[in-house]
Amino acid sequence: MKVELHREPSVFETLRDEWNALLEKSVTRVPFLRAEYQRAWWRQRGGGEWPEASLLVATARAEGGELLGIAPLFFAKNRDGRPALLLVGSIEISDYLDFVVTRPQAEAVCAALLDCLNGPDAPAWEVLDFYNIPESSPTRAALGRAASAREERATGRTRQAAKAPCASSNSAVSRRAGRMVAKAHAYPRRRNGQGSGRFT
Repeated sequence: MKVELHREPSVFETLRDEWNALLEKSVTRVPFLRAEYQRAWWRQRGGGEWPEASLLVATARAEGGELLGIAPLFFAKNRDGRPALLLVGSIEISDYLDFVVTRPQAEAVCAALLDCLNGPDAPAWEVLDFYNIPESSPTRAALGRAASAREERATGRTRQAAKAPCASSNSAVSRRAGRMVAKAHAYPRRRNGQGSGRFT
């Protein structure tokens, strides 16, 4: 599986057909995850609450090129002032957010994405701050297991697994130092009775 990081808003248009076709098969099929909505939200940063944000859409593809998963993310300081990766659409405007991925691929895609996001091509985030993920989604649990597996590998309790190749669509790649490896914990947060997950 190959993971690529996209930093330009043109990704919403370039991948629109593939994106929306995958969404039709995904675990969370909501209009807030359509490429058109995501592009519109990013253009305005929702209600303008994220003026200092950088786009980071991660895509996972099979060796044959088939699109398997999309993590529509952006990098910004969260409400606690910490460098964070958040889902495009956060926080109050979009009722439901998630990765765009099918249930059979969720585990493998989450693990590959987390490996890539902990690599040198990603920005210096400290926390995955994800809101409004439906409780029925496998994403939260899959990210938690992937983070635990990374922690175990880092402390030598398991053998180092092969990382997913990660490419950047932006030639200006930043390198971070001393990033915290996020161990994902689910914090239920409800808005008007809706399920959500926050990872810190």
